[in-house]
Amino acid sequence: MKRAHVSEIELRFGDHGPGYIAKGPRTDVGYVVLPPGKDFPNHYHRQIEEGFYTIAGTVTLWVDGTERFELGPGDYARCDPYEMHYFVNEGNEPWQALFVKAPHVPGDGVVLEWRPGEPVPRVEREG
Repeated sequence: MKRAHVSEIELRFGDHGPGYIAKGPRTDVGYVVLPPGKDFPNHYHRQIEEGFYTIAGTVTLWVDGTERFELGPGDYARCDPYEMHYFVNEGNEPWQALFVKAPHVPGDGVVLEWRPGEPVPRVEREG
């Protein structure tokens, strides 16, 4: 049995970013905070599916550079392997969410620089 509390999580950028509640052995679970005006780099995973459940605030999620979604409290979104996802907080309060990544595959993220309005980068599929 593993127990953790959100207050014990170390966020990647101090007061914001992702932080892990649990890593592996089969699933990663985390908490993320994105302040107003901030974004997370556009990226995808080769093997991992990643789901996000919004607790507070709102965020704009872009999938594959073409689909735009607004997420608010109670909304859930899942990105499958090879689906690029980019988050930007265009609201007035921090976006807070839980995320789940499975399977546990360290180093499976691929960053592709992109912002809305730019040409969409090509995802290189293996195999």
